[in-house]
Amino acid sequence: MNLNSLNAIQNLRQSQQDARTERSENFCKSGFEHLQSALEAKEDPLKREHLKAASQDFGEAIQNARSHIDAYIGMAYLLISLHDYRRALDYLKEGQRISAQDPDILLMLDILQTGSALSTQPSKPLISAPVSQSENPEVVLQALEKTIVQALQALMQEPPLPPQPVHSPKDLHHLIQNYQAWKKREQQLRLQLQALSEEMEVLALEQKLHPLELALNRQLQFIRLSKQILQLEDRIRSEEERVRTDLEKAQLLLSPEEHQRLNLDLEEFFDDCDHFADELDMLEQQKIQIPEILRHYEALLEEVENFHETLDRVEEVTPAP
Repeated sequence: MNLNSLNAIQNLRQSQQDARTERSENFCKSGFEHLQSALEAKEDPLKREHLKAASQDFGEAIQNARSHIDAYIGMAYLLISLHDYRRALDYLKEGQRISAQDPDILLMLDILQTGSALSTQPSKPLISAPVSQSENPEVVLQALEKTIVQALQALMQEPPLPPQPVHSPKDLHHLIQNYQAWKKREQQLRLQLQALSEEMEVLALEQKLHPLELALNRQLQFIRLSKQILQLEDRIRSEEERVRTDLEKAQLLLSPEEHQRLNLDLEEFFDDCDHFADELDMLEQQKIQIPEILRHYEALLEEVENFHETLDRVEEVTPAP
């Protein structure tokens, strides 16, 4: 077989792979649309129809491209909405096997762990008291439904999340405070539903809380990503300070032992720069704009190179130990 034939085979395989990837993305997009429609549906038959279609779409997406992380996340969302946490965990674990540090996968695992933790709490509500015999459960149900609708309307009126993760600790602190306030509100509503469930069926009302849950999950994901970026920037800046400190030492008269220790530090700086580069690549692959961090990283590389050159010059005049 000649080189042209090999190239033709490789091109054909790449074309087939691209087509499968595109089909997977289309199925995944359709799955999320059906999932959203299911959450918004008021009639159970229509809800079941959308959930079934979403399940089929996510399954097809996985069949066409088994490395498509969004398909596993979508299937996990669907199963969580059905309270099938065990199977949701299976899909998330498979997704994590493909991409161990995917932020969406980590977020969903956090959600499941939080849900498991809540399930171990006492069955009696901690905030609202159980519905007493003197209270009409139907009246309580209507009042609670009104409260949930008002909460959703208030959330929709809030400013949307920024298009890019925040790069300011002050902005991040504000986001965390806002998220915690809404999360507390959601938990209070769930505890009230739990109390009411002892008297009557509340599944339809629980489903009305799903949009609030999804919105809070998006906020949590955004906060996690913003925190990751700020922590990465802090680590790069700290590394810059370490390199500058060693650079100042290298410009002094060194003993052979001191020179050897600084060479070990240099190897560590090279390794750290490689790790930083990997993390920056992952952020850029997610279309996240990080110009400030990139400037610090470039400054770090320059400092490490200066340190390297200084050690080389010192080595020429330093006697062997």
